[in-house]
Amino acid sequence: MDLHMVRKAKAYFDSREAERERRATREEIIGAIRAVDDSRLDTCAHRAQEQYRLLRKYQGFFYKRLYDVASLAVLVLRRADMLRGAAVSQGFPTPDESKAVYLGCSSNDGIMPQELAERYDIVREPFLVGRLLNSAVVGYWEESTADAKRSPFFRAQALVYLANVAHAIWAYSPAAIITTSESSFACSLITGLCRKAGVEHICIMHGEKLIQPGTAFFEVDTFYVWDGYYADLFASCGANVGRYIVSNPWTAQRCASDGDGRRLTYYLQLPPHDMRGFADMLGRFEAAGWRVKVRPHPSDIESGRYERYFDADQIEDGRKVGILDSIDGADMVVSQYSTVLFQAWSRGVAACIDDVSDPGLFENVVDKRFIMLEREHALLSGLLDGLS
Repeated sequence: MDLHMVRKAKAYFDSREAERERRATREEIIGAIRAVDDSRLDTCAHRAQEQYRLLRKYQGFFYKRLYDVASLAVLVLRRADMLRGAAVSQGFPTPDESKAVYLGCSSNDGIMPQELAERYDIVREPFLVGRLLNSAVVGYWEESTADAKRSPFFRAQALVYLANVAHAIWAYSPAAIITTSESSFACSLITGLCRKAGVEHICIMHGEKLIQPGTAFFEVDTFYVWDGYYADLFASCGANVGRYIVSNPWTAQRCASDGDGRRLTYYLQLPPHDMRGFADMLGRFEAAGWRVKVRPHPSDIESGRYERYFDADQIEDGRKVGILDSIDGADMVVSQYSTVLFQAWSRGVAACIDDVSDPGLFENVVDKRFIMLEREHALLSGLLDGLS
C-alpha cells in the first residue's frame, strides 16, 4: 500500500478518536481519575497502567483492535531481541553529571529551557530510533508489564520506549534523560528505569495541554512547564511530579513591528469544514482594511484547497517561515485551540480564539481549561461583530 495512503488513513482514524475523546467532559474525566484507588498509583508501573486504561476508555473498538494487532506483530518481531538481551548482563553505567540526552519528539524549535542548556552538554538523539535490550531492561519491562499480559499495545509501546531510553543510558552515561513524553503511558515507565540507573527523568513541555486522559497519572522527576497554570492542571489530573519549573521559551522580545497594526494571520490545525464560509469570514476582515494571511498545517499545505480561495501571497508556508517569525510579523494571531495563541500572548502579540468556526470545539476547550481563556485574548465572534 502507498505510504501516503497509510498516513491519510492513520490521520483519518486519529481524527475520529480525537472527536471521541472530545465528547468526554471535564467532569467525567476528573471523576474517572478520582475513582482510581491510591494503591493503584503507588509505583511507576501502576501509574502507567492506569494512564493506559484511561486512554483506552475513550478509544473505539476498531481503533483498539488495530493497534493491538500491530503491537502483537512488534512483540513477535522483537522476541528474538528480548531473548538475546535477557542473556546479556550489563550493570548500569556511572552517570556523567555534565551530560544529558534529549529524546524529544517535538518539532517546536527553541523549547529547550536555557537552564538545562547551560547545565548540561546535551546530546540530541532521534526519538525512538536507537534501542538496546539487556537483562536489566528486559527484566524491568517484564516486571512492569506483568499485570498487562492481555494488553499487547501497552506491552509493545513500553518495550519500544524502554529500549530507546536504555540505548541512551548505556551509550552516553547521562545524568539526565530529557523527554517530551508526558502524554504517553510509557512516561512513568521511563521514570522508573531512569531511577534504577540513577538518572533523572526530565520532561519539557512541547504542546498545548487540557484536562484530558493523556495528562493523567504520569510520573516524572522534573517538569519544565510554560506557566504555573499547567502545574495546577496536571495536579488536578493526578500527575506525580517531583518539582515543576516554570520556563516560558516564547517570552523573548519580538522585533519592533513595522506594520500598521492591521495584519491578521489565521493558523489552521485542520482544514476548515466549510472552506467557502471560512474564506468569506476572513474576507470581512479584508473589507475592513486588514491584511489577511492563512497558515495551513504543514501536512495540508500541498492539498491545493487554499489556492481556490486565497491569493498566493496570502498563504503562508510553514515549511519556509518559522513560527516565531510568523507570529512576530502579525498584529493579530487567530486560531481555534493551538500553542500559537500562547506563543503570541507571550510575545505581546494580540491573540484571538476562534469561537465561530467550530462552536463545539470552543465549548470543549472552555470545559477543559484552555489556558488562553485565563489570559488576555479576544474572541473571533466579538471581532466580527465589531466589523458589522
